[in-house]
Amino acid sequence: MIRDLLDGVYTDPMRIVAFNNAEGWSRDVTTEIAAELKQCSVKREDIPPSLQYLLEMTTRC
Repeated sequence: MIRDLLDGVYTDPMRIVAFNNAEGWSRDVTTEIAAELKQCSVKREDIPPSLQYLLEMTTRC
């Protein structure tokens, strides 16, 4: 999923939610994924425009 986000597969993601049907839970993992995206984008030196809002939103929170 992180590779897809960095490749611009998703358009304007707002939240990322993880689901575990086997255990019956779901939770917002936006902050964790954004931290990983920031780390990966530093290595790649490019951030797709589709991720700008998501990364800015998690930085402000």
